[in-house]
Amino acid sequence: MNKISKALLRLLILLVLLGVAVMIGVRISAPMLKPDVLGPVNGELRDCPEKPNCVCSQEDPDDPGHLVAPLRADWSAVVEHVKADDATEVVEERDGYLWVTYQTTVMGYIDDVEFLRAPDVIHVRSASRLGRSDLGANRKRVESIRQAVAGSE
Repeated sequence: MNKISKALLRLLILLVLLGVAVMIGVRISAPMLKPDVLGPVNGELRDCPEKPNCVCSQEDPDDPGHLVAPLRADWSAVVEHVKADDATEVVEERDGYLWVTYQTTVMGYIDDVEFLRAPDVIHVRSASRLGRSDLGANRKRVESIRQAVAGSE
């Protein structure tokens, strides 16, 4: 091997080790970034932060980037579906309110997802703990839940 090949190999090894260290760091730090407070305030879920990694059915209608439609489903069907997912962990459950976390398998990112029962709908909020963009993961999760519990009204 010539000097350039050896230098490139060392650089590649260093980059791989750096990537592994970052993945380990994310897995260790993500649980520690648990929000201080979540839960309904005056009957509504909290607003999304300015970052595009959150969606909520009670968001301002003038903010389509954060707004999702509420779920029209049976409360028990939603709770049962969410709890059956191996990627979830229940953080808090009380009458008409459920807060769970979803953890991604590869990077270990944690998203907080809340459900709030209202008279005709179930409001939902899904937000990433880390980063700025979630590449649409929270919106996809809500739509996946919506599809799974469709018709359970």
